[in-house]
Amino acid sequence: TAAAAAAKSAAAAPKYFVFDVFKDSDSIPDVCAVAYLVLPFSVLTCVALDTSVLVRTATAVGLFFACQSKTVAAAFCIALAGYVEMRPLMFFVGAAAIDACRVGSDGAAATTTEVGEQTVDAQGAGKRGKGAVAGGGQEEQEEGDTATTLTAASRLSPSNSVFVRSLARYAACVLVWSAIFQLLSYTLFSSSSSSSSSSSSSLPPPSFSPRSSFQQQPPGALADVPAAASPFGYFWESYVWQLKVSDHTPNVGLFWYFFSMVFDRFRPYFLFAFNVQILVYVVPLALRTWRRPLIMTTVLVSLVGMLRPYPTFGDMALPFALALMHPEAIARMRIKAILIVTMSVSMCLLPTMWFMWIFPGAGNANHYYFSGLTYSLCGLILVSEFLGGAIQRDRQEEKREKGV
Repeated sequence: TAAAAAAKSAAAAPKYFVFDVFKDSDSIPDVCAVAYLVLPFSVLTCVALDTSVLVRTATAVGLFFACQSKTVAAAFCIALAGYVEMRPLMFFVGAAAIDACRVGSDGAAATTTEVGEQTVDAQGAGKRGKGAVAGGGQEEQEEGDTATTLTAASRLSPSNSVFVRSLARYAACVLVWSAIFQLLSYTLFSSSSSSSSSSSSSLPPPSFSPRSSFQQQPPGALADVPAAASPFGYFWESYVWQLKVSDHTPNVGLFWYFFSMVFDRFRPYFLFAFNVQILVYVVPLALRTWRRPLIMTTVLVSLVGMLRPYPTFGDMALPFALALMHPEAIARMRIKAILIVTMSVSMCLLPTMWFMWIFPGAGNANHYYFSGLTYSLCGLILVSEFLGGAIQRDRQEEKREKGV
């Protein structure tokens, strides 16, 4: 009867593996590597000679070191990625979760022998109880086996304190490496600034044009500081101008169009809202999915790539490759085919609308912007569906373990 019920449930279960290649878990790393190389995002990045590939490389290497519990090396790579742009610094949360789960699994492996001995002892006691005790003793033995199984399962899950310690350790290491990088930059730019000022003392001071397309800075906005005016000018020109979104050159993102059209008096408010929104997702995401660190890291990398002020096509190459490591979560996504097709069409429309707008003048900025809006919206919905599929899979696994 039990075998028939198991066969019936297996026949009724949905077929989650759409591609046969995902049935073999050993082939998933090769599939992810090949997919990263042939994805249009990666190909277009190579064609454009985009330097953002260095940020993705540092991020991937940092996650690799986190999987090996090499905290200092992982923090170095994450700080190096954050040296180019500040937002990748948030990836230390994912690296800390990966390290914490690895430490928890190592601790579980250390207690595997003890748990196994307890299970064997409980089973032996149950067999002896069956010969000496009638019905009630058998029920007590089954309850003892269940308690032993639950105790073993609880030991296999890392505790919250392990994650908190790992989070503090990675935050400190990333902070130290970032301070070292900034100190080196300060030393380099201050020395170059002093040498250039001494060599050109007889020449009139150069004029610096602001990055913003506005002729007048809006009230409350940060003023532009030339790099040569202060040793910290490199910091201003490298990081603060990204937060200000002063450059309104059209790109595949949404910031340039919005801040070109927003009223000046509302600009500081929307600058704050747009820059802080990415931080709002980190805490609830970490609280809900830190025991699934690769899921959390994939979502974080995707959100940072989609919600940057100046995104590129290549920002989605790494998230897509990381998502392929979870075929069961992908199989539970509801409208993935429609979203992928729509996203592909919008990727083709973006360069087309840009060409029609700039050269023949047959289009305008609205056509290009709505193509980019479709691309970003499809990407964000894909991330949401991926996270929902992963959570649904976890709930089904919990029900299966409880025998529901």
